[in-house]
Amino acid sequence: MKTIKNLVNSEKGRTGLVICAGSSIKTYKPEINKYIKETNPVVIGINNISHLYTPEYQLYTNTQRFRNFGQNINNKSKILLGSGISIKLVKEIIGNRDYTLINFTDKKRIPIKYSKGKIVGHFRTAGCLAIMILHLMGVKKVDIIGMDGHTFHNYRDVVSGSKSHHCYEEDYKPFSKEICVDKDALINRILNSLTEYGIKISILTPTVYDKKYQGELL
Repeated sequence: MKTIKNLVNSEKGRTGLVICAGSSIKTYKPEINKYIKETNPVVIGINNISHLYTPEYQLYTNTQRFRNFGQNINNKSKILLGSGISIKLVKEIIGNRDYTLINFTDKKRIPIKYSKGKIVGHFRTAGCLAIMILHLMGVKKVDIIGMDGHTFHNYRDVVSGSKSHHCYEEDYKPFSKEICVDKDALINRILNSLTEYGIKISILTPTVYDKKYQGELL
């Protein structure tokens, strides 16, 4: 088992790409594939996106999502697992496959920092944490796709099932509209804090988040 220390400056100078699980990564797959081919970024995939892309690294921090989808991780992907996922579950899902332990603390109102092999700050999602991981890897910038936001689609369309927050099929009961709005406001603040920390961020697919994160992919 490796740790974050093994990742520090391991991809220095490259562009980083986070593939989140928003439905836009299906909609814009041809454009995304073209971008990956031309840019050759170091890619961290979040949760269950392996049926669409084979990321260089696959990150899970949520125990339930790892339990449900961890068996889908492509054999070609290097595995990154949050420290909150038990060793017992890791063995159950991926057996003896090698992985890197991501030791982190995620709490509100804690400044972002990295010290002695541990990431500290308020990240809320694996997608936001992946931005910090790529920064520690030494990338020059972090591009993001599939960070659509909980209010990206009309709420009635999500409730009816005609639209989905995610790129994969699952029985999904959406949060209330108010919670979706609050979650998006929180992620926007976290993206701001990561930018203030010194990380250059661009979201390349359509998103609800502040337009200063919009990229030029489309």
